[in-house]
Amino acid sequence: MIEFTVTAIRYQMDEFPTFEEKDAAATAFVASLEIGKQVILKFEPDNPGSPNKAVAVYVDYKRMGYISDEQCELVHPLLDERHRGKGEVVRKDNHVTFFITIPGAPEKPKVITPRKRILPESPLGETIMMPFTKDEHTLEVIADTLLEMDATPNNLQEIMTLTRLYVPLVKTSICHEDNLWRGLILTKLEHLLSDRQHLNMSEKDAAELKGLCNQVRDAVGDMHRSKDHWPERVFVDHLERLRKDVKCSGHLFNKYIETFLDGMSFEEADKDKMKNEHKRLCDWLKGMKWSELKSPKNLQAMGYRVNYLGLSRRELYDLYSVLLLIEQLDAKLQGVPDGEKKIPEKLLTDDAKKEMQKLVDAGILSEDWQPFELSGSERGMVAKAVCDILKINEVWQVFGQLWGEKPDTLRAYFNKALDQKKTLELQGKLKNILN
Repeated sequence: MIEFTVTAIRYQMDEFPTFEEKDAAATAFVASLEIGKQVILKFEPDNPGSPNKAVAVYVDYKRMGYISDEQCELVHPLLDERHRGKGEVVRKDNHVTFFITIPGAPEKPKVITPRKRILPESPLGETIMMPFTKDEHTLEVIADTLLEMDATPNNLQEIMTLTRLYVPLVKTSICHEDNLWRGLILTKLEHLLSDRQHLNMSEKDAAELKGLCNQVRDAVGDMHRSKDHWPERVFVDHLERLRKDVKCSGHLFNKYIETFLDGMSFEEADKDKMKNEHKRLCDWLKGMKWSELKSPKNLQAMGYRVNYLGLSRRELYDLYSVLLLIEQLDAKLQGVPDGEKKIPEKLLTDDAKKEMQKLVDAGILSEDWQPFELSGSERGMVAKAVCDILKINEVWQVFGQLWGEKPDTLRAYFNKALDQKKTLELQGKLKNILN
C-alpha cells in the first residue's frame, strides 16, 4: 500500500505569528496524532500555490496539511466524484510530517506517468532540445531500479549500493520526476529500516542505511522549507551547470543557430534578426500566466514557482534553453562579453558592493543580487533602503535595470509598501542589516 506524505502543517497554524511558534505547534500536533486516525481529503483547484493540483488533509474537520505536491497526481484518481476521499494515519516522523494510506491505492505507484504539459509549447520546436546531463540520466536509471526492487535478504546489498549511488544525486534538480522519486524512495528506505530483522540486516548496514535515509529525509524537508530557499538555489545552480556543460549548451546553441539564425554564429548573425529572436523568446516568457516566470533576470523567483508547478524534466529544460538563449542574444546585442552581468554603474562602487553583499549574506538577495521570494512591495522597500544608504537619487531606474522591472512599477510597489505592516517590519530589518 502506498504511503502518502502530509506536509505544510506549520502553515495551518494561523493563530501563531512567528515561524518558531508555528513550528512548535505543528510539532506538538503531529506528536499527538494517533496511528489509525481517520482523515478527510479534499481537492482544492483554486489553491494559488499549486493550481489544479493541491489536495488538502483534514483532521477532525480542520485543515491540517496537504498531500505533498509530488504525490498529488497519485491521489486524484482515488477521490470520489465530489473530489473528496478518506485516509488513515499510518506513520509520523519526529517533527512536522505524517503519513497516510488511502483505500484503493495500488501497492506500487507508476513512477513516471504521462502528464499534461504545464508550460506553453517550446518556442524552439520539437527538434531543438538541449540534452539532459549525464548525472540526470544516471539518476533516472538508479531511482527507477531502486523503486522497482522488492527487498529480500538476497538483494539487500544491491539495494544498499543503489542507495549509496542515489544519495549524492538527490539534489540534482527540482523537476517533477525527481521530486516524486525523492519522496517515494524515502518511504522505501524507512520501511527497510523498520524491517531490518526480517532482512537479516547487520548493525553496520543498518547504521549506514539510517544515515543515507536521513540525508534523503533532509532533502525532502528542504523542498518545503522555503526560508532556506533550497529549490531556488537548485534551479539557479542547475542553470549554471548547463552554461558550463559544453555538450549540453553547445548542442543547443548550434541547433538554434542552424534553425533560427540562418546558420550564422551569434557574432555574425544579422542584428535585426537577433533582436526579433530576442523579443520572440522573451514574449514566450511574458506569455506565462505566472508572473514569476516572466522575467529572465529574476531566477530565484522563477525557481520558487517552478518547484510548485511540478514541471517535467523536458519542460524544465525548455525553460533553461530559452533562458540561456536570451542570455546569449542579450549579451551580443548589448556588446557585453559572455557571462558578464550588466549591473548598473552606480552599483559598481566598492561601497555599493559592500551593502549589496550584506543583503546577500542575510538571504534577502541572491549571489547575483536578485531578490529571494520578495513581493513587489518588499522589492521596492529594499531598493529604496539601499539607495538611501548610498545616496543614489535614481532609485527606480537603477534597481529597475538590475531586476528587469519598469521604474514606474517599482516606484508604485514602494508607495504601496508604506501602508503594509509586513513591509514596515522589513524596513526595520533592513536598517539593522545595512547600518
